[in-house]
Amino acid sequence: MSLSFADLTSDKGLKQLDAYFVARAYTFGVGPTAADEALIKLVGKCPPAKFPNAMRWFKHIKALQGSKAKFGKSILSVATGAGGGDDSDSDDMFGSDDDDSDDDMDLGSLVSEATLGKWIDVNRSQIVFEVKPMGLEVDLDELAGKICEITVAGQSEGRFDAIIEKWGSPMVTEDTALIWGEGYEKVPVAFGLFKLMVSCIVCDEVIGSDDLIEIMTEKFPEEISSIECHAMNKASQFKKKAFLKANPDYEE
Repeated sequence: MSLSFADLTSDKGLKQLDAYFVARAYTFGVGPTAADEALIKLVGKCPPAKFPNAMRWFKHIKALQGSKAKFGKSILSVATGAGGGDDSDSDDMFGSDDDDSDDDMDLGSLVSEATLGKWIDVNRSQIVFEVKPMGLEVDLDELAGKICEITVAGQSEGRFDAIIEKWGSPMVTEDTALIWGEGYEKVPVAFGLFKLMVSCIVCDEVIGSDDLIEIMTEKFPEEISSIECHAMNKASQFKKKAFLKANPDYEE
């Protein structure tokens, strides 16, 4: 898989980059890869605030690179995604020197050995979805309620359960990996039709916008016409220090 941008030191190229990262946390897939490292070299310096999505991505990747320098190995080790592409696309951006192929990775391997049994601050994102119903007969209040009942438990043959188990931190659980907003909004479209705006906060390394769009589409095929990621921004991290302060009786 390849990308094509204009000069990424120009406003034209950064505008394209910003649009690309509206609904993405990483260049490809659900975690950092060699593609992020290659792309950040082309960008060179942090994009200005008028390109918020590109700036968010740049700072996040720089922070992960910093964690590599600090700890001597990666915090994350995530496959690029669906197989096939160039060898450079399947390299682990911050991973070990192991020669294991992506095909040999099971779902629980999405969190690296560097993470197991260790506590690190957990990155989170806030996502806003724009959900368009099949028609006027769809009860948006009822649909919003059903969407907000979705959890990571049991989804995709236990994929998210396996990641949470591998994480090894009590801060990352079924309840904290996906938190839906308490409210929702119905926005008029045309001719009496409304669309639904719902939001959630996710642990980045557990579940993402593409995962949730797929889940919602599969669960409610007769009610949902289409779903788009309207906005995606970094949310506050889960901090180990804050967790221990709130749970003084917890034994590490």
